[in-house]
Amino acid sequence: MLLCAVFGVVVALIALTLKREERGRFDFSKALRFLDFRKKEKTFRKFLILFCIMGVSMGLVGGFVFTWYLDASGFSLETIGLVLGAQILAAGLFSHLFSKTERTRQTILVAGILFAVTFLVLGFAAPFLGAALLAFYGAVQGIASIGQEAITSRISDKRSYGTDIGLLWTGFHIAESFSLAITGIMISQWGFTVPFVVAALTCLTYAVGSYLSFKD
Repeated sequence: MLLCAVFGVVVALIALTLKREERGRFDFSKALRFLDFRKKEKTFRKFLILFCIMGVSMGLVGGFVFTWYLDASGFSLETIGLVLGAQILAAGLFSHLFSKTERTRQTILVAGILFAVTFLVLGFAAPFLGAALLAFYGAVQGIASIGQEAITSRISDKRSYGTDIGLLWTGFHIAESFSLAITGIMISQWGFTVPFVVAALTCLTYAVGSYLSFKD
């Protein structure tokens, strides 16, 4: 915790050295107009719902879930750290590898299918296979992140770019928060299989819906 605090201070100090850009005066009434869902395009409204669906799936496997799963499977703290570290490394590597792709729709669908397969198998996997799947899930995260970035950049109105992106991710995080809260109850009652299977099916719904709604 202390090490995190030190890194936080360093990041804050570096941020203060960044050059400030000139910005126009904030207009609250104009910002409210940009938040009016009735004025958003149909595609944007679809993705508001789809991002909430994605938030549900991420909440079912987010936060404490992986650590709890690995601990319940008998892994030591050191091994848990290695598995989650490998997951993060794979996410960074695959997001870089797929960053230049122009097949956004296919990328979204592939990530959704891989997510679904990973967690459908994980729900019934032996401990060591489960650890390997969690490390592999980092690759799925990396691929999925490229699709998400493409979606937000393409469907957001250039006049309200930041506001639109904020709306999309606000819906995602609200859904994720509720889902994560429910996940703890689900795991304590029925184990890990139920949330993993539900997450797989929910994410597949998001991926198929995005594939059909998004235009390259």
